[in-house]
Amino acid sequence: MTKEGAAGPSACLLVACLTFAAGCGAGRDEAQSHPVSQTQSILEKRTGAAATAGPIFCQRDRICGSDILPLFYGGRGLRPAWIADDLDLADAASLLLALRRVEEDGLSPENYHLAALQALMSEVSRKKEKGVAAVPAETLADLEMLLTDAFLLCGSQLVYGQVNPETIQSEWFIKGRYEDLVAVLEKGLKTKDVGAALDSLKPTHSTYRNLKAVLKKAQAEVNNSGRPAPAARNGSMLWTGILRCEYCRRRGISRQTGYPGTRKKRTGAKSGWPRPQPPA
Repeated sequence: MTKEGAAGPSACLLVACLTFAAGCGAGRDEAQSHPVSQTQSILEKRTGAAATAGPIFCQRDRICGSDILPLFYGGRGLRPAWIADDLDLADAASLLLALRRVEEDGLSPENYHLAALQALMSEVSRKKEKGVAAVPAETLADLEMLLTDAFLLCGSQLVYGQVNPETIQSEWFIKGRYEDLVAVLEKGLKTKDVGAALDSLKPTHSTYRNLKAVLKKAQAEVNNSGRPAPAARNGSMLWTGILRCEYCRRRGISRQTGYPGTRKKRTGAKSGWPRPQPPA
């Protein structure tokens, strides 16, 4: 047998191995080029039936809706709401703009994962320049879940307030409105205007508009004076005002003096809001 003949089977085996390896590599590249399926796989691990019970953390930020997100993604068949195969982040950018605007409503944008979202979006945009496959799936899953949590958390506080009424007065309640936050988010995603969807959750009644105007004036005065802004106590400054105004209306308290049934300040009495009393 000649050397050429002996080398024949070895050469064929080598070619077969190289072909198999190339096929496997192509398979991995194909999988990595589909961010939706990758993200969906991680969502299943984190929020699916086999997920570990307890709080969920993304980028060291705790997911406030750890009990809600599994229901949200379960209703979508665990399909991502924000991540597409082309990694177009237009919806995410729209939400970030809306989150920055909630400062006008007495809320702090930082409470809605703003720093983590900005960092993740920058990372995705930077690595995307090398190709979609260069973006880690874990990064996409973190971005996906934080975006959803930010919308639902901020939307909830726009609708229901950030202050717990029980900490102000346990005898009364505000007749709130009901909003299906998941439906609002889905509509925003469908119409490609998530920012407008979040804005639509803001109250529209005159008391709220008046308080927004007062807050805007106060913020301008603070900015012009150079003094640090006063810290909001017990949640949103704006919502604290709304709750107090509603408390006054229901208890017949004059907003001028803060006392029941009078518009004239009583001599020797302290001014301010009445101290909450437990129900009899």
